[in-house]
Amino acid sequence: MGAQAQRAKLAKLVRDSVICRSRDLSNAGIHRRYLAIACGQGLIKRVARGLYAPAGSERGRRQELLQACRRVPGGILCLSSALYFHGLLRQEPPQVWMAIGHKARLPRVDALPLKIVRFSGEALTQGVVNLKVDGVPVRVYSPMKTIADCFKFRHQIGIDIAVAALRASVHQAKYSRYRLLHFARICRVEKFIRMRLPPRG
Repeated sequence: MGAQAQRAKLAKLVRDSVICRSRDLSNAGIHRRYLAIACGQGLIKRVARGLYAPAGSERGRRQELLQACRRVPGGILCLSSALYFHGLLRQEPPQVWMAIGHKARLPRVDALPLKIVRFSGEALTQGVVNLKVDGVPVRVYSPMKTIADCFKFRHQIGIDIAVAALRASVHQAKYSRYRLLHFARICRVEKFIRMRLPPRG
């Protein structure tokens, strides 16, 4: 494959994936030297070590969420980041919250405001939704699991955020009393959440 074809293929892969890892490009048969060439020509841009995005794309919270999912493959979007992902939090959180296992190795990610929390047992494995967003595999906790987590971590993120997310889930028809109490039991905050549940309709 010629140099021009390599650069065109590289630009297309990055554009289609939104966020692309250098090893993904290598697996696609694109030589690493073309990364520097494509960056120099303005076809793509380096957004973090080993991560590339289309030139001209905005660096927003959505892109940072996808970057985090790329850089921490075993991680799960949680707490404020999961609320924002599900539309239960309007204001962009200043950090990307991700959950990892209790014994998992702490990821080292540069140029990304990452906040890691450790979950274990069912608190880690229950309520995980697996999606693909713009070609990027995304693992995120479901709305009800996230709200239960937010009440559990209320001292870290603020009780007002947890309560507001609960109200937003009702207004957006994402609320499930049964599912929320299921996850509340797992997170050991059932009694605390029951006092704040909306009345049965």
